[in-house]
Amino acid sequence: MSDVIITGDKELLRVFRELPDRIGRRVLRKAVSKAATPIVRAAKSKAPTSKQSGRNDDSGQKLFKKSLGKVVRTYKSSRSVVAIIGSRRAEQFKGRANIAHLLEKGHKIVRGGETKGFVEARRFLGPAFDEQKGRSMRILETEIGAGIETEAAKLAGKVT
Repeated sequence: MSDVIITGDKELLRVFRELPDRIGRRVLRKAVSKAATPIVRAAKSKAPTSKQSGRNDDSGQKLFKKSLGKVVRTYKSSRSVVAIIGSRRAEQFKGRANIAHLLEKGHKIVRGGETKGFVEARRFLGPAFDEQKGRSMRILETEIGAGIETEAAKLAGKVT
């Protein structure tokens, strides 16, 4: 799993700390969500298809690609906001679509408690992150800056 921790300059951190917690979380949630979008798009384009594995039925793989998405979680205790990218757990994606971890890391084939083989990893999330992290960081910086300006103006009574 790849982790990205952003440390800004002292003035940005000072301004961010002056904002009320709720407003800071709102700014971060919006920025993190927008920054995760290019990674999700790249992951969908890199996701393996059944044609690569030699199977004839690719309806499960199409459903898998549709199931890829993001969820933004906020943790108040640590004052952090996280985007989780992978298979969504919505009802329409139950079953065959929830295989991102198996494709990304590879897995054993077990029948009757006995290991019959191993399916090689077909990485797509890691390469998508590596490819898009620079773009995502620029989006994150831009959105945080714009969000802080907007929220500060609202607090000052300049924007209704």
